[in-house]
Amino acid sequence: MKKISIIIPVYKVEQFLNRCVDSIVEHTKEKIEDIEIILIDDGSPDKCPLICDEYAEKFDFVKVIHKENGGVSSARNEGMKIATGEYITFVDSDDYVNENFYKIFDVLESNKEIEIFMFEAILNNKILRPHKTEKLDLINKNNLLKVLNGYFESSCNKIFKSKLIKGNKLEFSKGKKAEDLVFSISSILKCKNFMLVDVAYYIYFQNEKSVTHTFRLDGFKDLISNHQKVYDMINIIDIEEKLKKNIFRILSRNIVGNIGRINFMAKEEQKEAIYYIKKHKELILKPFSIKAKIAYYLYKIFGLKFMLWSSKYFIKK
Repeated sequence: MKKISIIIPVYKVEQFLNRCVDSIVEHTKEKIEDIEIILIDDGSPDKCPLICDEYAEKFDFVKVIHKENGGVSSARNEGMKIATGEYITFVDSDDYVNENFYKIFDVLESNKEIEIFMFEAILNNKILRPHKTEKLDLINKNNLLKVLNGYFESSCNKIFKSKLIKGNKLEFSKGKKAEDLVFSISSILKCKNFMLVDVAYYIYFQNEKSVTHTFRLDGFKDLISNHQKVYDMINIIDIEEKLKKNIFRILSRNIVGNIGRINFMAKEEQKEAIYYIKKHKELILKPFSIKAKIAYYLYKIFGLKFMLWSSKYFIKK
């Protein structure tokens, strides 16, 4: 059995894919027999399928799946089906790892009881929400609160024990926005032994030119749908009110941080998005976070259109 299965969805990233895969190979070369890389070509129309096949021909630890386009969640789910590693992690194909990646093997070997490891990640040369290394028993709800105060939404800054995922039949919900959120929350709530690790190895790449122009109506609907799933999930489980409010604050922050992008949609999409906001305003305009409170009072005082116009200043970077 391999130690780690690294699952990489691939779609229209031919200019970044080599950097992604090469960084993993380079920084695991002393432990290369312990990894498998699973490249899922999600029906990419560019040279990505060919690049994936070239890696599979070159390295026997690389597996390739070619499938019809179904989105990143579908691709990750297909990758998990064939993963043979004791642990599973995810890397987006336009991101990459640094020289700290090799350290994860020692961490895993020394902490075999841990089901989820959450590492630090880097964006724009800054560590996102740094933390100290510590083991956390998540049966203790105060520890759960500590985890949820971290950068917990992403699945790419974590390594999951395969038994936790497959034993609980965890999958990514279909969609293009916030697909990580449901998976991360579900896995954390099923996890008993969690570990924060103050090692930053994952580098998020952000194409600044596309931040405001790649958000479309279907993405907005996915965002709301996946947040609604988490909202409903949290409401029915037996956890204290303080913890629920903290999770709702994070949901609220995520939604309001994206809602300003409606201003960059086509007019017809804006109309449908506004209808969607009205339909789900209980979730969208819950004043849990500071930005959400501002948005809520702008909505109550000046109306929805003014709130949407002003919310472009809230856009989540």
